[in-house]
Amino acid sequence: MKKIVFNISDISSLEKEKIVSDLEAASIAFRERNKISVSIAELASKQPRHLLSYFYKQLDYYRSISKKIKKSFYKII
Repeated sequence: MKKIVFNISDISSLEKEKIVSDLEAASIAFRERNKISVSIAELASKQPRHLLSYFYKQLDYYRSISKKIKKSFYKII
C-alpha cells in the first residue's frame, strides 16, 4: 500500500514534476473549454522530456472529462 504524503517537500522530485505536468494539462483543458487562448506547443515545450508522454496522456484525459461537462461555470469579464 502506497503511503499518502501531505507535505510536498517529502515527495520525490519526479512526483513533483508529475504534479506540475498534471496541473499544466488540466489548465490547458480548462482554457480550451472556456475559449481562452492557449499555446499547447509552448506549454508542452516546458515539460521535462521524460514526462512528455505523461503530459499528453493527462491532457487527453482532462479533455475527455471536459467534453462530459455541459456548461462552463467560469465567466470571462
